[in-house]
Amino acid sequence: MGAGFQLENRYAQIVGCMFIVMVYSSAMPILYFSGFLLSVTMYWSDKVLFLRHYRTPPKYGMELATRSLTIIEYSIALHLLFGMYMLTNPEIFKVDDGKGIAWANSYSMRIGDWMHVTLGSDEKRFQSVHGVIYLFGSLLFFILFFVERTLGALTRLFHLFCCCLHSQYENENFSTNIYQDLSPDDLRYEYAATEQLIIKQERALLLKENLSARPVILYHVESMKLKLKKIKLQLV
Repeated sequence: MGAGFQLENRYAQIVGCMFIVMVYSSAMPILYFSGFLLSVTMYWSDKVLFLRHYRTPPKYGMELATRSLTIIEYSIALHLLFGMYMLTNPEIFKVDDGKGIAWANSYSMRIGDWMHVTLGSDEKRFQSVHGVIYLFGSLLFFILFFVERTLGALTRLFHLFCCCLHSQYENENFSTNIYQDLSPDDLRYEYAATEQLIIKQERALLLKENLSARPVILYHVESMKLKLKKIKLQLV
């Protein structure tokens, strides 16, 4: 019996590390490799400690993992926003000859003027070829991301064509009710053992030396009776 495995703390660390990597990796690509090493280290260290040090944890549902994954998805949007400002910096990538892309010149000039007024940046930074491509690609992603987050249309479309994957995901999702994971034979055994325990506790209530412990014994008996009700619901 070792220490308890703090799953929620580990998820918080993973989310924080993913945001750091995604936000600054456009200007520092070494962070991709650092994030990979961090993930491998976390995986193997948690695996070894989980098997040899931590106590057996309770069964967790999918809610915590799903929420963490949903939060991590927003790091992609931050990655594009910070990357847009980093990669259009003329000190990192030299601006072309100033002509830019003809069909996007009017849009890039407007955006450049707006960025110059609001952030004080160089108005010509979005007139480069790579800046315009990156900008319109990011806008397309933000539109699809907004549609998915508000309507869930992309997810429903994906599950429509990949229903087998959806059913597999649903099968992996389980309840936190431990009695649902027990076989009928195990449930009957637990029911009989709980009945015997209740009989012993009720006999203990009749003893005079247990008067001081009577409230605790009564609470224990009521808990055992509630357990019997839950087992009955599973056996029906």
